[in-house]
Amino acid sequence: MIIINDKQTVLTNTEYITHINIHTSGNSIIANLAEGNRREIHLGHYTSKKKCEIAFGRLMRAIEEEKKYHRMATDEEILINTQNNAGHRKIHTNGKTK
Repeated sequence: MIIINDKQTVLTNTEYITHINIHTSGNSIIANLAEGNRREIHLGHYTSKKKCEIAFGRLMRAIEEEKKYHRMATDEEILINTQNNAGHRKIHTNGKTK
């Protein structure tokens, strides 16, 4: 799969990635390249830990679904999506709202 970073300046092929993780700051998603390249690629930088976790979850879902490519969401796109869903209540099968 090809991953496009949030700024749309870097393309990364997952065949050359050994690890993808959230940086210790909690605001960045980083990919470590395979042996020989030994460098980190910043896939996304976000203004909050919550936004970073949302972007990371979307990336993991794209990998699980074996998509051909995935563009990392920008900080603003995550803000828009969370605001659009803010007024919706989720109702579980047991009838309780979340």
